[in-house]
Amino acid sequence: MESVYQKSLEVELEFLNVPFASQVPLRVFHRNKLVGNFFADIIVDSKIILELKAVTSINHAAEAQLLNYLSISGLSVGYLFNFRNTSLTWKRMVMGSG
Repeated sequence: MESVYQKSLEVELEFLNVPFASQVPLRVFHRNKLVGNFFADIIVDSKIILELKAVTSINHAAEAQLLNYLSISGLSVGYLFNFRNTSLTWKRMVMGSG
């Protein structure tokens, strides 16, 4: 289900002429060696990560995932969007500066 919501959101962003990239690879290094890859669902204007879910409710695991993505990417703002309920639920998350 998440892929359908992602494609729909991409269509809307294109319609609104909002710059974005989807399935952006986030590379994780340890001691200068690549140890893993994650993929951000959407990054808007090279500034904001959008993480899309279709779950019963936004949980701590989803929040931790977004915070990890923010840390890895160096970006400071992200949104979790949950499409499973009858209405969209969302949460804004910000990485601290210190």
